[in-house]
Amino acid sequence: EDSFTPSDFELTPYIKEGENKLAVQVYKWTSSSWCEDQDFFRFSGIYRDVFLYTVPKVHIKDMRLQTLFGDSLEQAELRVNLKTTAKGSVKLTLLDEEKAIIEHQETLDIESQYLLKVEAPKLWSAEDPKLYTLLLEVRDERGELQEVVKEEVGFRKFEIRDSLMLLNGRRIVFKGVNRHDFSSKTGRAISFEEMEQDIITMKQNN
Repeated sequence: EDSFTPSDFELTPYIKEGENKLAVQVYKWTSSSWCEDQDFFRFSGIYRDVFLYTVPKVHIKDMRLQTLFGDSLEQAELRVNLKTTAKGSVKLTLLDEEKAIIEHQETLDIESQYLLKVEAPKLWSAEDPKLYTLLLEVRDERGELQEVVKEEVGFRKFEIRDSLMLLNGRRIVFKGVNRHDFSSKTGRAISFEEMEQDIITMKQNN
């Protein structure tokens, strides 16, 4: 019952050959709409994109990536948990820019876990946001390519030690402001360019 939670609906049983109509009913007032007001202007409508998409028979429907460290930051493990719609195989490639540093071909079950060991990872931080690219090539049991998933991965270790928050072993202090999506031209429906300009303006004002 809120305006910003994304929702997915399975439309396959309702799609017919030829022309189809997608109709959406929007409620202006709900039992929880007062919770969202805070210091907002009140609008009703759809603030985010509405789109249709299809997925192949062997599809990664859920993915969890974890970067795990031991006592040292010199070795890391990328843990990849996948949930799929059917069995098949997957090729996992970890890229440092354009260079493949790890490649694994694995069987794919409905639920699978893979561990990729990374030597001397380049660490992510806000000051130096280093990202690797994880490429997943999913095939069905006949070996036919079904989908390719590309995800960016940052290796960083967050911990609390002696009541201090540490990122990669160094103390981290969070500084931030409260920001609401709002455009003087389009209300609650804000463009990427306007979001970017908000961040630039805040940075210019420290």
